[in-house]
Parts: sequence; structure tokens; C-alpha cells
Amino acid sequence: MRIAWFRASPPDVANPLDDTAALVDALRSTHAVDVVLERDAHDFVWREARHPSNLCVYELDSTAACRFEWGYLRNYAGVVLLRNTDARDTSAAPSGVDGRLDEYMSAFQVDRLAAGVASLRVPLLASRSVVVQSAELGRSLQSRYPEARVRCAPLGVRSVVPPAREPRRNEGPLVVGTLGTERRDLVERAVERVRATGHAIDLRTDGMAADIVATSDVIVVVSWPPQDVSLAAVVAGMAAGKPVITNEMEATAEWPALDPQTWKPRGQIEGRAPIAVTVEPLDDEHSVVRALTRLASDARLREQLGRAAHAWWLANATPALAATAWHHILEEASALSPPRKPADWPRHLAADGMEMTRAVLDEHGLDTDI
Repeated sequence: MRIAWFRASPPDVANPLDDTAALVDALRSTHAVDVVLERDAHDFVWREARHPSNLCVYELDSTAACRFEWGYLRNYAGVVLLRNTDARDTSAAPSGVDGRLDEYMSAFQVDRLAAGVASLRVPLLASRSVVVQSAELGRSLQSRYPEARVRCAPLGVRSVVPPAREPRRNEGPLVVGTLGTERRDLVERAVERVRATGHAIDLRTDGMAADIVATSDVIVVVSWPPQDVSLAAVVAGMAAGKPVITNEMEATAEWPALDPQTWKPRGQIEGRAPIAVTVEPLDDEHSVVRALTRLASDARLREQLGRAAHAWWLANATPALAATAWHHILEEASALSPPRKPADWPRHLAADGMEMTRAVLDEHGLDTDI
């Protein structure tokens, strides 16, 4: 199968946070995958006309780097990998529709949903299927949009280092690595507070993600809002056999995790070894301090969390597992016809850039649809 894979940046297999780089690499053993970046997108149209792809895949999140994908996903129905539920199409603003107020307002009409998920209806209903990486999120979206096809596929994160065979002794400072910059200030304050209690602890915030994971004893990945946490960053730490501290959120709801306020398992996970420490968003700094304080002095707990995390990664989040799930998703999507647009679909969302050409042809009595 020939696949056009739209994404914001070139795949970086060496970066453990780029989980789809490993996925694309694995899929290339059986499919021809052409990566389409923003710089290539203008050429995609004529190339697609000459040599059509069997399917398009769009990695979509809330960053500005993904904005270019919206126009293509509306006109080349494919599979959307939805990174978070904050993804929205800013082209619906007046400047994006040449100041036509009726079309601007219709963009809001099509999204007359709860705040925070407004623009999700466009990729959900314009795509053959939408893929998420959390079963809980998948169930939530499918319930909210019963007419959409929501599928779930695991992350495919490569391990940058094998898990340590021996627990780290309490010698020298505990090295804490944080991935992402969203709440770096929180992690810095937490480390300072733990250090003030007499614990030897250092913080790593700069450098390549793979180096941070490999050289740290504990990985902290927290963000606000919680859904902006990079799950790839969390799983990268787990894949390396490191204890991880992250937010309690929808994506981690089914994980066996410890609550640092009580050091008891969360929810209904009795009998399963905890794989992470998750903190409540409304008490995140205090909870991170409690988690780091305990982990700084409890080598046995660090070992148990790291081993359980690595075992969970092997069973749930390797590139091979992700590729297997995606093979089924791609096969299913390629056999489906493009979805029909809803009756209330705004006119400009269906525009494909050929409107003027068709108008000129119509003036001359020609009806060839270029």
C-alpha cells in the first residue's frame, strides 16, 4: 500500500519522543510510506493527481506546525492520528476565508459542541477513521461522536537503554530528568524543595531526550493542562526501566499507578504492579515533592517501579505492537469510501481549490471535473 503520511517534522528515529518515527520505520517493511511535510504539501496535489496514494495519514495536534494539514485532511479523506483533543483549525477565522462572515459563522455552527472540543468534529467526520493512543479517550470520543470511526492503537516507543539489572545504590545525588518544557519551573521548584530537606538530588533539563532518559534515575513529565503531556515522553522513561512521575489524566486512568499522597494504588488496580507515580493536577507541585522525596531514599521502590514499567512497555507500547495495530487500521480504512459530509457542513470546508477552474469551464459549457 502507498501511504502519504502528513506530519509536522521529519521522522527522527533516534528521538524517543518521536514515537511515530519508529512506527513509520516499522510500517515501511510492508508499505511504501511517503512523509509529507509543510514544505512538500503544495507539490502533493499534482503528485497525487499523477500517482494517487492508497491512503493519507495525518498526525494532528494543537501546535501551529500542524495547521497546514487541515486543508488536506478535509479534501483527501484518510486516517487521522489525533494527538490531543485541543486540535483546532484556525483557518476558520475571517482572514482564512477571505473575510466572508457567513462562512466564518458557519464554522462555529458546525462545531456547536462543548468548549474545548469544538474543532474535533471536522477531522472526526471528514476522515475514514480517527486513531487515538488511549483506550479511555477512544471510548469517550466514540460516545460523543457515534457517527465517527474511532480506533485505538498503542504508542510505539523505542527503548534508548536497557533497564538496569541492579538497583541504584543510595550513593551520590539522585538524578532527575524532565522531558518537555511546559512545567519545567514546577520541577525545578520541587527539586529545590527536596534538596532543602537534606536529600542529594540533581536535575537534568537540557540536552537530547535520549541522553536525559539514559542518564537519569527518575523521569518527571508533567504539564498543564494535563492532556498536553507527551505520552511518548512518559513511555520513553518506562521503556528504559526508569520510575516515572506524571499527571493523573484520562490517558493514565487505566494504568496501575501509585498515589504519592498515600503511596497506595489508585483506583481498581489491586494485584497489578504499579508502573508509575501519578499526581493530581490541582496538587501537582506538592505531589511531585512527595514523590521525589520518597524515591530519593527508597532504591527498592525505584527498582520495582522501573522493572514493572519496562515490563508494561514490552507488553503494550513497542514499535512492533504499534505497527501490528496500524496494519489492521490501514487495511480497514483503505477499503472504506470517503465519508459523506454532514448536511450542515460549511461550504468553505469542502473547498478543494478548483472552484474557479470549474467556474471557467462551466462558462464554456464544459463539465470535466479536473
